[in-house]
Amino acid sequence: MEKILEVAKQTERNRTCMVEVGVTKTMIMVIKKKFKKGNTIGLEEALKITRLLWNEAAINNRLKLLVGKNMDIMNLLTWILKIYIDNNNFEMVNEVMPLLKLTIDVVDSNLLRNLNIEFFITFSKQAIKSVLHVLIEVFIEMVTLNS
Repeated sequence: MEKILEVAKQTERNRTCMVEVGVTKTMIMVIKKKFKKGNTIGLEEALKITRLLWNEAAINNRLKLLVGKNMDIMNLLTWILKIYIDNNNFEMVNEVMPLLKLTIDVVDSNLLRNLNIEFFITFSKQAIKSVLHVLIEVFIEMVTLNS
């Protein structure tokens, strides 16, 4: 997965090709498998690859197909976020938050009602600060792009 990550980091063209051949979908399947087994080995690489490809998938209208009309990806991302927050790994929290934000943007709004609010209540003060920081950065980036 490290080699896939390196290729994804190189150029936008690489990322476009990777999305077109289904790497994003494969990474989601890898993450789902890890979720089902409770296994976090290789999770960071899979998340980083997914984050790099997520925007490209959204641009190519493939993101909605990946997210679908179910809560699987939302549940995966909140599970992952909780693991990294519990371990004070805020670098990875910063990887997951943009994915969660982009997922919320495309998920069926009726499904958001099923989001586990208790999950967000358990955040520590440091985690909340980190989450808010990421959300503010994402908001500023969105405003800048729309200007």
